[in-house]
Amino acid sequence: MSAHNSSQDSSQDSSQDSSQDSAHNLKTLLSARYSLPLPLRLNIKLNDEAETTQIELLKVLRILPGKRVVALADWQGKTVVAKLFYDQQRWPQHLQRELKGISAMHAAAIECAPVLAQGSLLESSAKDHKGAVLLMHYLDHSDSLGERWQRYTYRKLDQQFLLRRVIGQIAWCHHRGLIQQDIHLDNFLLQGETLYLLDAAAIEAFSPPDKLPLKDCLDNLALFFAQFPVNNDEQLPEHYQHYLSCRKLLRSDSVEDAPDINGFTNQLHQRRNKRWQLYSRKLFRETSANCCEKRFDRFVVYDRSIASPELEKFINDPDSFISAGRMIKAGNSATVAAITVGGSEYVVKQYNIKNFWHGLSRALRPSRAWVSWRNAHMLQMFGLGTAKPWLMMERRSGPLRRQAWFLAEVLPGQDVLHLLEKEPIKCTPWQTALQQFRQLFQVMQQYQIVHGDMKATNFISTPEQLLILDLDAMRQESSRTKFIKAFNRDLQRFLGNWQGNAPAEQAVRQLIRDFTMTTPGAVLRKSAGLHKSAGSREKARASEEAQ
Repeated sequence: MSAHNSSQDSSQDSSQDSSQDSAHNLKTLLSARYSLPLPLRLNIKLNDEAETTQIELLKVLRILPGKRVVALADWQGKTVVAKLFYDQQRWPQHLQRELKGISAMHAAAIECAPVLAQGSLLESSAKDHKGAVLLMHYLDHSDSLGERWQRYTYRKLDQQFLLRRVIGQIAWCHHRGLIQQDIHLDNFLLQGETLYLLDAAAIEAFSPPDKLPLKDCLDNLALFFAQFPVNNDEQLPEHYQHYLSCRKLLRSDSVEDAPDINGFTNQLHQRRNKRWQLYSRKLFRETSANCCEKRFDRFVVYDRSIASPELEKFINDPDSFISAGRMIKAGNSATVAAITVGGSEYVVKQYNIKNFWHGLSRALRPSRAWVSWRNAHMLQMFGLGTAKPWLMMERRSGPLRRQAWFLAEVLPGQDVLHLLEKEPIKCTPWQTALQQFRQLFQVMQQYQIVHGDMKATNFISTPEQLLILDLDAMRQESSRTKFIKAFNRDLQRFLGNWQGNAPAEQAVRQLIRDFTMTTPGAVLRKSAGLHKSAGSREKARASEEAQ
């Protein structure tokens, strides 16, 4: 065999191996759940080129299993953003939706990342298309709005200035007939002073622009504000007015029919509640954020970022970790301990079954660990302070629940009772705590949240925020009447913490007086009582006059 033939055979073998690797990698992509083995090389064919080429995925930015991946990739020696569409039934529609959104943003003079190339995902031959690929310019040295907002946590003026810029961008989008249906903080990107809008597939365009109803615009704006912590609502009147002013400056826009700030605030509350309801459905299944395992004998959901062999050991044998940890509370219904898993410290709360009848009463209800996991995420979404939830686990026999565990972050600081019980009422910690509870009660009223156990030991007050603990009795009431009764009990229980401390009791009583509510039935009964009393007085007066 000649050297030439040997070289040719070697080249063919290498090409065949590369083709097989690419086919294997594509199968890996198509079957991926929430992670990919990286780097991952894929064959693609660009629309304006005859030959196939390769991209190498370096970092996954977003993954929707079976549908789409957004990743940083190497293409021809430069870093790009690769959007891969591979839903085997609908990838052509998904691609067209993305391209249509990009075209609409360009037409409206809205900054978005430029498309560098478009092509197809290949399996083994140039005709075997398994999806589509968009290669887009990578905006390096950039921050999402969410990242910039977090960076400005202690720079409130910078936060508000940043928000005004984005509100101006939203007003311009609405003026040009565009709605970003998935409007959240990570779909805005800042590179230097340039503000980019992302996720073109979520852009809905109205033509002509004045066909976009003002009602839809304000609903979209309310959805945007719903992404922020509830304490940012204090600035809502200013930001709402800024949006309306921006629309008025665009002379063709009419906002005379816009609701006042009270009407828009109600719209925001509804949007925030709806956003929470949608998000809460994801808390007990596999997502990009959480791992979930459902077996006959247990149900586990935990934050994907703490997945490790050591965590698996805890899941299989939590008792050994509690025994080796530091006991905080050894109660009959619950055991609380500080433990170490994989070198990190956590607080675990084990919910016990006290006896047969207690077990029977709990068997078909969500466990208190389940409730705590849900409530911790609700508080986080609303921007209220609590321990970060890491894991929730139930021991089961099919559909029957038994013991349960809730794993959470360790929080520093003293609880409110021990922090304040010997402090004078005029001191800074007391005044800070009173203001924090005032803000908490406002949020509880607005969103009909009941804590259920307002012991002062269930709260930690720091100069930065109030931290809420012991969430297994917390709930949102749908009935206004039931909420008012339960909320008033919360207020009275909180007042009971300060019995025997006259100055503290007086200050707390004055605080809760502003929030104590009356049910509609009580108002009617009181009104009827007043009418009855007035009638009795009239009869007595007439009797006296007759005599």
